[in-house]
Amino acid sequence: MKIIYFISLFILISIYNSSVNAQRCANCLKENQSCSKDLNFGSCESGTFCPHKSQVCTSYIKEGEKCDKDFNYCIPGKRCLEDVDGIYRCIDHSFSNFGEECTLDSDCSTYQLSCIKGVCKLITNQTCNSDDGNCQYNEYCKCPSTGCYCTPIKTEGESCSSTDKCLPGLFCISSICTKFATPMLGIGSPCTFSVECNFNDGLYCSNRICQEFVEPKSTSCTPNTTSTNQCSEYQSCSCSDGTCYQTSPYPPEEIQLVINNNLKQCAYDNGCALGNYLNYISSESCVSKNCRKLICEKESQDYVKQKGDDCGRDAFELDLYCNSSIKITQSIASILIILLITFSLIF
Repeated sequence: MKIIYFISLFILISIYNSSVNAQRCANCLKENQSCSKDLNFGSCESGTFCPHKSQVCTSYIKEGEKCDKDFNYCIPGKRCLEDVDGIYRCIDHSFSNFGEECTLDSDCSTYQLSCIKGVCKLITNQTCNSDDGNCQYNEYCKCPSTGCYCTPIKTEGESCSSTDKCLPGLFCISSICTKFATPMLGIGSPCTFSVECNFNDGLYCSNRICQEFVEPKSTSCTPNTTSTNQCSEYQSCSCSDGTCYQTSPYPPEEIQLVINNNLKQCAYDNGCALGNYLNYISSESCVSKNCRKLICEKESQDYVKQKGDDCGRDAFELDLYCNSSIKITQSIASILIILLITFSLIF
């Protein structure tokens, strides 16, 4: 679990450094045009990608269609795997956690699980291995020096190491699972975390005081420049119209914590484990079936008015899941990982 946090931190820092002020505009390539993994050469447009084999912008293979097992050209979220008939097709994968229904071993979310009699179960001599996807929805994987095992999620007043170890609605503060008192704090009130302030009134905790956030006005800018003072903090210069737009919700701490906790509550109420598995957003996953609206609402918090900055790839991936044309700065997978890391960084 710690590994994914460090990877996420790297992604978060990379995205932040590349988008806060200056914006590099992509050279969008059409299908069948020559491409390269070198981003300086160009980037394939929405719905296509640049395979190592041909280095020509190629359309993804759609779900259910036959594929070559040696080349995973499947549409995002799918993988070239054997189906129940032994034919390699682009299919869903890694969507079932411990105790959830499955048909193929590839349906199970981690390598420690196998599909046994229609249910994902731990393989003999395997443990939860720091992955909560290997535990029940009301448990988490604890790994002391003696080995890993599943243990119940912490309740209010119990000791904790991070918020994701506490029941929904609780936050790990001073190593104790704590529920914030209501009503939430008003403007001018002393605070420690943004979740203490009344976010419904647009308040967040800044300099230990609940304050109202006012989004900076959009100003003109010049894309593809090394200038670092064109746009305000958390803004980026749009490639489409040379205007500074907000590129991420601010304050991200407050918005992400609240929305992520709502998703956590929905998953818990529906008996869905929130493991760090490969295909979290699969339409077949428990959390996706029961909490898709919340997941898509979480994506919309990273709404960006920019156009053409990523050749439409992020909007394409979001549309696959939420049937939306919203353009975002990160892919769905990146956002979900970033939201997971928020808890570990803050608490």
